[in-house]
Amino acid sequence: MNIKLMRIAASCLTTVYEGIVYFLSFALPVLFIYHFRSLPILLLLVLCYIGFSFAGLVFLLLLVLTKRFLIGSLPTGDISVASKDGQRWFLAAIMMAVLYRSPFHSMTVGISLFAQMFFRGMGARMPDSTFLGQEVLIRDPWFLEMGEHVSTGSGVLFLGHIGHNKELFLGKVVIGDDVVIGIRTIIFPDVHIGNHVRIGAGAVVVRGTRIPDGETWVGVPARKLQHSDQHVVP
Repeated sequence: MNIKLMRIAASCLTTVYEGIVYFLSFALPVLFIYHFRSLPILLLLVLCYIGFSFAGLVFLLLLVLTKRFLIGSLPTGDISVASKDGQRWFLAAIMMAVLYRSPFHSMTVGISLFAQMFFRGMGARMPDSTFLGQEVLIRDPWFLEMGEHVSTGSGVLFLGHIGHNKELFLGKVVIGDDVVIGIRTIIFPDVHIGNHVRIGAGAVVVRGTRIPDGETWVGVPARKLQHSDQHVVP
């Protein structure tokens, strides 16, 4: 299958899956609100808010169930998109794209009570002490392992894959305890970050990086911050 046909197939599959998930998520709240449509407007607004929250929980649960029972665990290393493992990763990636296009993305970041549960359901190791800033994107949660008390700024991007044409590299991102990751940082696959590490805003941590305990890394690509350079870092 050439790239053009793959894109067409991906677009159709995403549209169908997205439609099914939204339908199942909103069906019960809509029917419930319709049944009580004669209530005063203020009560209907309250029901709409509750219904939307309920739909969000169902939406997240459907993504988790799809990943667990239809896709399963995914391997790491070099694979072809056309292979069975590559196709399973592709389907999993579609689910994350559906999440980040949805109005329910906010339920998986910030102070949400459901963020850690959702990502654990998708295969991540993420303790309850984790704090994810707004607009954080975790493209491959099944490859993410976090220690205790990890905090990220807004807009951090975690990648568990690198693609080139029809080839993929899939790798884990392993983060230790008490790590702070600055705003707009990008972390590529096959990265290991030790305990008590600080990563500066806008850093790009490239594939294969190993950051020892207690260090501060900044820049593009990220490098260890030397004591003599600290006065020039904003």
